[in-house]
Amino acid sequence: MHKKISGVKINKRILLFNYINSYANNVNLKVNEIYLNI
Repeated sequence: MHKKISGVKINKRILLFNYINSYANNVNLKVNEIYLNI
């Protein structure tokens, strides 16, 4: 039971990490587009 709970916590942490990474990548792409358009 305890291992299952810690596994869920790890999965949530990985999902959050992936979400932050994809968000940062989207921001970087938009910033690059803005700089290229200047």
